[in-house]
Amino acid sequence: MNMKAKLNQKKLDHIAQKYHLNKFVKDKYFDSKFQTIFAHWLLQNVKFQSVLEMGIGESNITKVLIRQRKKIDIVEGSKKLIENTKLKYKNKINFHHSLFEDFIPKKKYDLILATNILEHVKNPNLILKLLYKWCSKNTYVAITVPNSESIHRRLAVHMGLQKRQDSLSPRDLIVGHQRVYSSKKITKQIEKNNFRILKKAGFLLKILSNEQLLKFNNNLTDALYKISDDLSPELMADLAFIVKKK
Repeated sequence: MNMKAKLNQKKLDHIAQKYHLNKFVKDKYFDSKFQTIFAHWLLQNVKFQSVLEMGIGESNITKVLIRQRKKIDIVEGSKKLIENTKLKYKNKINFHHSLFEDFIPKKKYDLILATNILEHVKNPNLILKLLYKWCSKNTYVAITVPNSESIHRRLAVHMGLQKRQDSLSPRDLIVGHQRVYSSKKITKQIEKNNFRILKKAGFLLKILSNEQLLKFNNNLTDALYKISDDLSPELMADLAFIVKKK
């Protein structure tokens, strides 16, 4: 492993310790909620058995897929997150400790999960090009990104809290975001890298920041997720796409 890769993995371990493994970060509730709902949405829309999951986080999606007896491989750059997940699932998952850029899969998968990846990496086009190589013509890819056009970001601009909708908030910086996407921007990037979009959805009508939403009861949060199906994805906090190679 070269020095650059070691430094990048060290950075990922730092983010893992500061955010994913930090029990005092209360607003991780929203990540967990979104990822669990997204996993069930995925199961309703894609038939698959073998899965390559890019990054593990707090294993919210993994938990749902394991219950469905899916065969899961995970490529993860943070050794800390791998060790934490191994404690939960032992031999139920095949781990690859690697940066995405250095990973070479030995097989093709029914589904590749690139969930909340593209906003973190230095070169998202490079990741999409790698994904294209990893896919067979039958492989589905699921992509999720935070949405710069979300209601709470629009409100932040009008209130003078952000200069632009795609400005990075303090929370974005804590979790390692390098960008947020509009629907138009992520669609263009997906199609530019020779993928076709089969299905698109939005999750969570986010009207306030995570910190503010935590002050309300869970009934409101549940309703803000449920109402997402009735509204345009462009207004939601997170965008999701199911894609295949053109």
